[in-house]
Amino acid sequence: MMDLGYPVIKPDIVMSDLFRKLGWLHQDQPDIPADLSYDDLRGNKFQKGAGYGRKFLYNSCKLIYKTVVDTAIDIAAQVSADDLARDIGWVTNNPTRELDIFLVKFGQVPHSSWGLLRQMVAVAEKRSEDPEAKAEAKQRKQEAKTAQSDSTKAKQQESARRQQARINQQHLDAWLAKEIAKLD
Repeated sequence: MMDLGYPVIKPDIVMSDLFRKLGWLHQDQPDIPADLSYDDLRGNKFQKGAGYGRKFLYNSCKLIYKTVVDTAIDIAAQVSADDLARDIGWVTNNPTRELDIFLVKFGQVPHSSWGLLRQMVAVAEKRSEDPEAKAEAKQRKQEAKTAQSDSTKAKQQESARRQQARINQQHLDAWLAKEIAKLD
């Protein structure tokens, strides 16, 4: 919708988390807890943070996405097109789109060999000096490793179960063949 010229911003997880970190969610909407975590935005039920569960899930909580959209519109409305043109050399007819471009760039990290990394939130948190952000990034990394390990274990167990089922079927087939041979 933004590309069509509507003054909206896509309140995805990256944008919602950036607004959370900058304190804009709670500042603009006091009903959103100040201690809201990244896991709360994702609705992670296994989190160790504030523990709001799915109450503030970024893509289904109207309070979150409406605050992100409204705050972006308010910020964009305060930016002078003349000042922006003087500072960066260009402007568009959609200041909300410009804000989105800057915020997305803010969340990205340069990569030494091929441009920008696509993984914005976790990598940005790794480079952050904020101890809370480092702890959240470490927790997410550990959860990802555990999930990957659990997935690998589950695949190995399923493979072993199927192998055992094949062996059992072979034994059953052999036994049935012997029993049928006895009848003949």
